[in-house]
Amino acid sequence: VTVTIKPRTVDVTWDIAESYTYSVNCQETPKAYILKVDGNWAEINVVEADGKVFKDAGVYTFEASLTDDLTTNYVLGNNIISENISISKASINLTSSKWNYTNAFTYTGLAQTVAVTGVTLPSDVKIDYQNNSKVNAGTYQASAELNYESNNYDVVGSLPADLTWTINPKAATVIWTDADDR
Repeated sequence: VTVTIKPRTVDVTWDIAESYTYSVNCQETPKAYILKVDGNWAEINVVEADGKVFKDAGVYTFEASLTDDLTTNYVLGNNIISENISISKASINLTSSKWNYTNAFTYTGLAQTVAVTGVTLPSDVKIDYQNNSKVNAGTYQASAELNYESNNYDVVGSLPADLTWTINPKAATVIWTDADDR
């Protein structure tokens, strides 16, 4: 008499967040489990099917498979052994952005700088400036441009328009101490 014990067919249970939004760091990989005959849950392998890093906005396909120690006694059933999971774009809000310039500077011999304020940017987003820092007296045209990955961010609002700003000459005072020095 030959007795054959077949592996038990089990279903995959996924542990997936309700939603994912892009962040600078990688997202946590979803987890999957099976319920063993002893009533305990066992975590199983989960991999991204295309080998992509689960970070940027987009759609990812994850596949579940049994770990080596479970393949002898279990097989996966016909339920969902793969999941499509989306990471949505993050938002950059520029509606309160403005230049920090209100009045003309006076020449000091040091650099005078204007910049955009009123916005908090993620660490992978920068503002690139043109003509926003000068030393000498004069009138300048500063501009600001947002440097970001458009596939990961939606932008609400815009940076302020180009700014005309001024460094006035420093007034010189001459003091005559002796009539002969004139």
